[in-house]
Amino acid sequence: DPLDDCHPFEEVRAAAAGLINRTYFPYDRMSIVEFAQVGGVATHLASGTNFSTVASALDSLNVRPDPGAVEGCNPPDMRGCTSTNTADGLTLAGNEFGLSTREEAVWIVILLSDGAANAARTTTTPPLWICPGGPIGTPTWVAPLCRDPWFNASGDGTYGQDPEDAARIAALFVGCPNGTTGPLPAGCSTPGQAAVIFTIGLGNLMTANTSCDAIYGGSCDPDQGEKLLRWIAGVGDDSRPANASDCDSAPTGSDCGNYYFAPTGAGLMRVFEAVASRIFTRITH
Repeated sequence: DPLDDCHPFEEVRAAAAGLINRTYFPYDRMSIVEFAQVGGVATHLASGTNFSTVASALDSLNVRPDPGAVEGCNPPDMRGCTSTNTADGLTLAGNEFGLSTREEAVWIVILLSDGAANAARTTTTPPLWICPGGPIGTPTWVAPLCRDPWFNASGDGTYGQDPEDAARIAALFVGCPNGTTGPLPAGCSTPGQAAVIFTIGLGNLMTANTSCDAIYGGSCDPDQGEKLLRWIAGVGDDSRPANASDCDSAPTGSDCGNYYFAPTGAGLMRVFEAVASRIFTRITH
C-alpha cells in the first residue's frame, strides 16, 4: 500500500517507536492522536497501558490521500480539502486526560506538525468549517487556503477567526492550569488540563512557506507554522501564556524552550530522543 510507505512519515513512525520503547508500561500510559482534515484517536490512554497496543496503533497509521481524493472535497468550494487541523489534534489530546484521569501522573502532550494550521471546525451541530475572509461555514477561498497569512497570538486574526486561532484556543485548553491551586494566570480565561506540551516542527513548510495571495496583501509570515508551534510550546512550558517565550529571540528553524525543529525526517530521531530525556527528567523530579 503506497499510503503505508511514505516519507517522511516513515521517519515519524520510527522516531515515535523509539519513544514507545523508552516508555515504562503499565506505569506510564500513552495515547496516539492523529489529525488531518479532522482529528482521530488511534489509541486511548485507558487502553494504552502496554507496548503491543500502542505499537500496533502506531503501525496502523497511514498518510491521508491528496486533497482532491478526500471525500467531501469539491473545488472550488474547498471545505474539507485542507489538511492540518491542529485544533482537533490538541482538543482530542486534552480530552484524553479527562477520560482517563490519574491525578498523580505527569500529563504530557507531544504535538508534531509539518505545516501551518489550515483546518478547523465549530463545535455546532452540524460542525462548520472556520476560515477567514467570509462567514463561518461559507468562507471566501483564496490562497493560502483557510488561513490568515500572519501569525496572531491574540486569537482574533486580521481577517477574522481562522484555524490558527482555533489551534491557539485548543492549546490553552491543554496547557492552562486547572484552577484548583489558585487564580488563573493572565491569558487563561478558563481552566485547562495543566498538561506539559512539547511541539515539533518538521520540514521547510514550517519555516519557509510562501503560499500567499495578493488578496491578503501580497505578503505573509513564511515561518507562520513555526511561530504557532513555538507559541503553543510556551503555553505548555509553564501554563502561563502571557509569559515571555524562550523562543522570542531564537533564530528561525532552531530548537528553543519546549519547541524542536527537524528540517527533514532524518532529524526526528534526535528530536524524539531529546524530548524523551526532558519528559523523563520531569517525571523523576
